[in-house]
Order: sequence, then C-alpha cells, then structure tokens
Amino acid sequence: MNLKQLLDQKTPVVFSIEENSSLCECIKMLNDKNIGALVVVNRDKKICGIVTERDVLRLTYSSPVNVCSVLVKDAMTPRDKLVTAEESDPIPKIMETMTAKRIRHIPVLKDGEVCGIVSIGDIVKFLLGMLMDENKQMKDYIAGGF
Repeated sequence: MNLKQLLDQKTPVVFSIEENSSLCECIKMLNDKNIGALVVVNRDKKICGIVTERDVLRLTYSSPVNVCSVLVKDAMTPRDKLVTAEESDPIPKIMETMTAKRIRHIPVLKDGEVCGIVSIGDIVKFLLGMLMDENKQMKDYIAGGF
C-alpha cells in the first residue's frame, strides 16, 4: 500500500494559489472548493509552501488583521518547513508522520513536482475501503466454503 495507489483513486486535481495572492482569495478558494489546504506556488509554478485552514486561524488569532491585506506567503508554511511525500511512500509511514507532526495535509511529489496532495481523511477513506473489501471477501469465502 503506497500513496500512488491512494492517489489513483482520487480526482487528479491539486488546487494551488500563488504566494502573492491575498489571504481573502485563499479563504474564498478553500471555502468554494470545500478543501482544507492549498499548495502555494511561485510565479514559475514551483511549490514554495502550503497554506491550510489552520495557518489562517493561527494568523488571525495571533494578530487580528484585515485578511485582505495579508499575502498568502505571510500565512503559509514555507517550503523549508514543509513535509512532503513521494508516490512510492508506504501509507503507514505517512500515517506515522502525520500523527507525529500533527499535520493533516501532505503534498505528494513525483520527480520533484507536485502530483497530488493527501489528507488524513483521504487515508482513512482508503483504508476503510480496503477493510470493507477484505471483510466482504472473508464473508464470501466463509459462506462459499461450507
């Protein structure tokens, strides 16, 4: 079980926002798309961070500001602190990382480029599906075996 298997079951869209966009634009996109995180890119469309709902809350709580005057790059988790994964990474390893670092979204890279993003919800959904399939196979085996 690796991240590629999980990503193959998801819609292959990765929502992103430019680092010089306003936090208002970011909040609108998070809300409109019903997502919890956006990959932040620079003008060359290279990943330079991630901005999450939690980042927005932290910023607005610590220093009440007009969110429309704040840039995404001032609220995001920058690239040097960003936790990423590779398509080939095993899901249990990613679960461990997310739990230990208390993060809910991880960009997935392939050859240094973002090819997806996984959330803890994606992982739970994927594992639940696997368990349900396994449960059905076991029941079918037992029922057919007698």
